[in-house]
Amino acid sequence: MQISGPRLLIRPLEAPRPKSSILFIPETVEAEPSNYGLVLAVGNGARNATGVRTPISDIVTGDTVIVKRYASTPITVNDEPAMIVMQDDVLAVVTFDA
Repeated sequence: MQISGPRLLIRPLEAPRPKSSILFIPETVEAEPSNYGLVLAVGNGARNATGVRTPISDIVTGDTVIVKRYASTPITVNDEPAMIVMQDDVLAVVTFDA
């Protein structure tokens, strides 16, 4: 799938949970859409005022990202849930320590 403009195709992932917690999380919170996911495709970037396309360089396919809650458009790709998100709605690229 080719994503256009400043958009990303993301497969939602379950956010990592703490191993032990004394905090109770209600089921209604767990039912909310995920704002954590794996980047499957990256668009070709936005156009600036002069019409020159600025590519997305700080996010690449395979990155794990956190996006704004409710900022995505849910879709289905190959019978799997996915979401399309604008580049500006990405809050962080998650890195894992070795």
